[in-house]
Amino acid sequence: MRFGLIGYPINHSQSPALFAAAYPGGEHSYELIEEPDFDKAYARFLEGYDAVNVTTPFKEKAAAAADVCADVVAACGASNLLKKEGGEVHAYNTDYLGVRRVLEERRIDGDVLVVGCGGAAKAAALAAVDAGHNVVVANRDELRAVSFVASNIGRRSSATMLAVGLPMLPAVLPSVSFIIYCVPVAIPSLNDETLAGKTLFEANYRAPQYSAGGSYEYIPGEVWLAAQGDESFRLMLC
Repeated sequence: MRFGLIGYPINHSQSPALFAAAYPGGEHSYELIEEPDFDKAYARFLEGYDAVNVTTPFKEKAAAAADVCADVVAACGASNLLKKEGGEVHAYNTDYLGVRRVLEERRIDGDVLVVGCGGAAKAAALAAVDAGHNVVVANRDELRAVSFVASNIGRRSSATMLAVGLPMLPAVLPSVSFIIYCVPVAIPSLNDETLAGKTLFEANYRAPQYSAGGSYEYIPGEVWLAAQGDESFRLMLC
């Protein structure tokens, strides 16, 4: 079977190496499909691939292009896996599956803070609330966060979601024990002092903004990459 990754730029991606390590026999292939235009990348997928992972900036366009969307894809409007099934293109979100697995392996006593409101952040917020945690979504564009939270009121979980702007971070941090960080730059209000005793799980593995060795526990982006990769490859081959 032939698999790939679409997004731009992706020449730094570790996905082909992860796939080769998971399936060393060479029975299946995994390639980078680096196109700056989504329509061209999607056309290449349709022409020659069984399934593709999707990364920035195409996750929302991938969800819109699919014929059938998994529940979480519809809820967050983003997909990072497109797969041909029965003559249709199905959209999945393995960011959700990977983050949920990481959360369920840990004991979390306080609320979960998700910083950002892009495709990965939305999937992370849904994973946390579906795992039973109260979630605060903090975003520079507060209205984007408010719209996302409002569209997901009444999900299966009894946990709650709250949307705030970044200036509100100092007010919400005392109730938070686990932070899922999904933006590409550091935020001054999240520093060694304010993060003390908490856990920060960063999505960015290429240019991380935080690191281990401070007053908080740090989970690097490679953990996210591996967790969602495991779920992604499982879905590709099932």
